[in-house]
Formats: sequence, structure tokens, C-alpha cells
Amino acid sequence: MQATLLTAEHQTFRETLQAFIRKEILPHIDRWEKDNQIDKSIWKKMGDMGFLGLNYPEAYGGLDLDFYYSMIFCEELSYCYSGGFTISALVIQYMSAPYLLKYASEELKQRYLTGVITGDLVSAVAITEPGAGSDIQHIKTTAVREGDYYIVNGSKTFITNGYYGDFFIRQSRQIQAKKAKASVCYL
Repeated sequence: MQATLLTAEHQTFRETLQAFIRKEILPHIDRWEKDNQIDKSIWKKMGDMGFLGLNYPEAYGGLDLDFYYSMIFCEELSYCYSGGFTISALVIQYMSAPYLLKYASEELKQRYLTGVITGDLVSAVAITEPGAGSDIQHIKTTAVREGDYYIVNGSKTFITNGYYGDFFIRQSRQIQAKKAKASVCYL
């Protein structure tokens, strides 16, 4: 069946990504899986190719491309046959970076979002908790403001990219006036 929504540019992107995966990812998958750790250098290589900023504004180093590029990106990564690598890449592209784009100050976007898109920084996501899983309505980790700081109490498990994250986006329940308020993300 011929795809009618994809352009020649989409196909060129697919071929470029396939070649990158064959050269830079597949030769290392077995070792990464055995070691339970992905070489941090792959993120810089992916950033240099623009793969970590497909749908993000050019102002932050992104390519500002349409949704179909993301669809191709996800599809091609699935052929790596490495759930660990694929989920790490998807967390960077579709979980941590959107938080930064939508909620971070301009200063934090320049400092962190740009670094994630270029591959100079690796983001980690700390949401999952014992007993709550990734259901943010039932998380127990709390953050209480004390002057200019927050005191955080709780525990996280399955921190994606936790081994080599340069920074963490952490989900906590904010406490104000001894009452649990909204679930909030902290950098």
C-alpha cells in the first residue's frame, strides 16, 4: 500500500534514520543490553543529526517538523529490538522535553531544553513510585517549600535514564499549609 500522507522529505528522513541506526546503534545494542547501560555518547550523535528535536522550535535547536517525522522516528526505533534504548530515546523526545517546553521559564529552556535537543544533556524522568506505579494521582513523594528551597521526601523507582541523566524531572505532590495540593514537576 502506498502511503499518501508522507512526502519525499519524510522518506528521505526515514532512510537517513535507518542508516544512522544501522551504523551507530545496532552494532552496540547487545553490549548495551548486557551492561544495562547505553553509551551516553549516542545522545550527542543523535542530537547532531537533529533526531532529538524533531518537533521542537528552532529557537531551542529543534527542527520544528510535522508529526509524521515523529511517527517515523518511533517506528524506526522499534526495529532496534531494544526496549531499553527505544524507551530512553522516547522519554527524552516525548516526556521530558515537552515538560520543559510547556512549563519551564525561558532561562531553563535555554539551559536545559536546548541541551537535550542537541544531545549535550541527557534528561531523566522520576515519576514511578513503589505502590503507585506511574499513576501521578497516587504518588506519595512530597515537596514542601522552605524559604528558597523545597524539602522533598519520598522514593522513586525505575528512573528512566537515571544512570546517566544530567538532570531529573521529578513528579511530587506539593504541600502547602499542611494540605496536599496539585501534583507538580520539579527540575
